[in-house]
Order: sequence, then C-alpha cells, then structure tokens
Amino acid sequence: YKNAVLTSLERFDQAREGLAEALAYVDRRVEAVEQLDLLIEKVQASEQVKAEQKQGLAADKTLDAGPRNARLLEFEKHLRDLRVWIVRLLDLKAVLLGQDKQYARAREVLRSALLREPDYSLLHYNLALVEAAMGERGAALESLQKFLALRETAGRKLEAERDRLAAE
Repeated sequence: YKNAVLTSLERFDQAREGLAEALAYVDRRVEAVEQLDLLIEKVQASEQVKAEQKQGLAADKTLDAGPRNARLLEFEKHLRDLRVWIVRLLDLKAVLLGQDKQYARAREVLRSALLREPDYSLLHYNLALVEAAMGERGAALESLQKFLALRETAGRKLEAERDRLAAE
C-alpha cells in the first residue's frame, strides 16, 4: 500500500511539473504576442512621425525643388521600409495566434495587414491556412489562389530582371 501511495505521489508530482511547464509555455506565447503588439505600436508611431515630416517637407517652399524632391524620396523609402516591417510583424503575430488556435484573431490580424500591403503573397497563404482551419473552404481556396497568382507574378518579374541583368 505504501508503494502504491508513493507511486501515485510521484505521478502527481510529474503531472504538476508538466502542467507548470505547459503554463510557462503559454505565458511565453502570450508574452510574445504582447511584445509584438508593443513593437507594432512603436513602428506605427515611427511611421506616423515620418509621414508628418514628409508632409511638412513637401509644404516647405524655402527649399529648392531638387533637394526637396531628393529628401521626399528618402522619406518615402523610409515610410516604405516601416510599412513592410509593420506587415511582417502583423504576419508573425497572426502565425503565433494561429498556432494557438486563435483563428478568428489571426484572420483579423492578417486582414489588417492585407489592407496595408495587398500584394504581400505570404499574407494570403497564411490567411488560407487560417481559413482552412476555421472550416471556411471557399475562402481558403480564394486566398490560396491569390497567393499563387502573386507568386507567379513575382516569378515573372524576377525572370525579367534576371534577363535584363544578363543583357547588360
């Protein structure tokens, strides 16, 4: 009887340790999503500041057109880089949410990212995965078709660029 009780206690301790590890894992994933939210907010704030600076520069008539246009192009490049980072962070957040089976939230995040960057093919692929997991077969197929079309277009552009570089 004593051995049976000891064995039961050992199993209980193992189960408790396993549960503690599982809870720690969930906490780390929740923390990762929260950290991504904070990072997304910071990058979006930077994007807003850059956009305001660009507007101010565009309105500044004290600069000659040449230098002003060069600086405007530089601002536009910075804004583009920030937009890409925001979309990548949103995509990463959606992947984490999907892995945690929070499909509705993942779909919402992916749709938000697609509003910013509708031609980012990986967003369509991940949206197809989420929609399939939600049982929305038609929507998943539509997203997958969009992904494939964008990948095909990107492939043609790469081939054209390769041919152009080879001709130089």
